[in-house]
Amino acid sequence: MIKGLYTATAGMLTQQKRHDTITNNVSNINTPGFKEAVPISRSFPEIYISMIQKGTSNEVGSFHSGVMIEETVNVFTPGQMIETNRAEDLMISSNLQPVDENGNPYTDENGDLLEIQFDTFGKGITPDGQEVYQPEVFFTLWNADEEPRYIQNVKLFINDQKQLMTEEGFLFLGQDEQPITLFDDDLSVEQIQIQKNGQLLYNGEEVTDIVGQPITLLLSKVNNPHHMAREGNGVYSITDEKKASVTIIEGLEDQPIQVLQGFIEGSNVDAAQSMVDLTSAMRIYEANQQVIKMLDETLSKTVNEIGRVQ
Repeated sequence: MIKGLYTATAGMLTQQKRHDTITNNVSNINTPGFKEAVPISRSFPEIYISMIQKGTSNEVGSFHSGVMIEETVNVFTPGQMIETNRAEDLMISSNLQPVDENGNPYTDENGDLLEIQFDTFGKGITPDGQEVYQPEVFFTLWNADEEPRYIQNVKLFINDQKQLMTEEGFLFLGQDEQPITLFDDDLSVEQIQIQKNGQLLYNGEEVTDIVGQPITLLLSKVNNPHHMAREGNGVYSITDEKKASVTIIEGLEDQPIQVLQGFIEGSNVDAAQSMVDLTSAMRIYEANQQVIKMLDETLSKTVNEIGRVQ
């Protein structure tokens, strides 16, 4: 009976965490570029119970002590593309296929390129049963500690040092993996045109750095985006560099990647499904609450009435 209390309590805590995550999704339904988070739950390890009597152990059976939230997974399916016609609005559109450990695309038995189908979480299975994930492309930024950060939907600003930055102060990196600095004091965000490959133009001509090289935004491909952590405002950091496998993208001519200026990406949260999930979490929470109440009343009667000495 006491074990039942622990199981019901674990269920309540799990549903509370699930409810909080879904509520955060719904509250950001109008936030540009917001990616839905989905809590993944699993049961606690199975416990085997035995009864020892007169030196002999007799197996009673197995017991599960409830569930817990193991992790929260970000869903990177694209949201609606919204045209704003504002020069400061930038987003990335991509639809990449994974590559093997040697950087080669997967092929079928005839040597033709294989198009892997992905589920909601961006997970796919190769013909030989290998689990792969759809890569995602990000603008590459520096934070205040010069650590790389990644974002897909952003507003472009220019600071007092003529560096390109986000609204939160993260610096955009160029192909040389250094912050982009503009050397034309009269250049403003409204005057900059950004090509689909990320190259900067002004009046149709290339914007160059101090050594005369064309300035292009640094794009990074994260081969497994599930090893990224949210930092707020659409910014992500890498939690496991080896598993995330970040590579620099050079040349977009033959790749389904586009940098779009004057567009923002809407949130990918499904409002209708979120309300269904919220209701489900609340009902399961209430069910576990009733179980605890019932067990409490039963224990109270056991202690105060059945076990009372006359």
